[in-house]
Amino acid sequence: MGRIFDDATAEQEQAYVEERRKFAFLAACRWPLSWLMTARRHKRAADILYEIAYEANERDLRRFIAEAKRARSDGSLSKKLEGEELVDYLNTELLGDYFLLAGYALECVLKGSLLAMLPELVEDERRLDRVIVTHNLRQLCHDCAITLSPEEGGLLDLMTRHIVWGKYAGPLKLEDMPSPDDPEDGKRLSLGIGDPFHQKRAQAVVDGVFVRGLELLNSLRSSQP
Repeated sequence: MGRIFDDATAEQEQAYVEERRKFAFLAACRWPLSWLMTARRHKRAADILYEIAYEANERDLRRFIAEAKRARSDGSLSKKLEGEELVDYLNTELLGDYFLLAGYALECVLKGSLLAMLPELVEDERRLDRVIVTHNLRQLCHDCAITLSPEEGGLLDLMTRHIVWGKYAGPLKLEDMPSPDDPEDGKRLSLGIGDPFHQKRAQAVVDGVFVRGLELLNSLRSSQP
C-alpha cells in the first residue's frame, strides 16, 4: 500500500510525485499568471512602504520649515530626534526597501514575459537559463524590447544595485563599496536618487516601467491557449 494511492507501488508513487513536481515547476516558470501574481504582491508591498516613507518625509519637511523659522527668531534649532520625529526619520529610510521590492516586481513581469515568449529558457525543463537569473533590470527591459528614457534607465540601475547587494550591509567585493567620504563617488551616488519624494517622482518613474511590463505580460497571457 502506498502513501498516496492504495493500489500503487512505492516506485509508481515516486514516479507520480516527480511528474507532478515537474508540472508545478514548468507552470511556475512558463505561465504568465504565476509571475503576474508574484509581481503584484511585491508591487503592493512596495507601494505601501513608499506611502509610509512619503508621508513621513512630508511631516519631516514641515517640521524643518517651522524650526528654521523659529531659529531665525530665537537662534535655536533642535537637533535631537525623539518620539514622532525619530519614527518619521526611520520611516523615510524605507525608501531603500521600496526600491528593493519594486525591483522584485519589475523582475517578475520582465522574466515572466521572457519565459512566455521563449519557453526554451527553461533548459531541458529542469533549470532556468542564465538570461533569466540576472537581476539587471535594464538588460531585462532590453530583452523584452521595452525602451527606457535616460531617467528610467538610471533609476533601474539604482534598483538593480539594491536588489544585488543594497539589501545587505555591504557588497560582495571591495571595489563595489561606496566611499563614505567622497561625495562624488559614483558608487555612492548610484545608491541614491535626487528628491525622490517631490511629486512622488521615484514612484511615478517606477510605475511607468512597471505598467509597460505588465501590459506585455498580460498580452502574452491572453495569447496563450
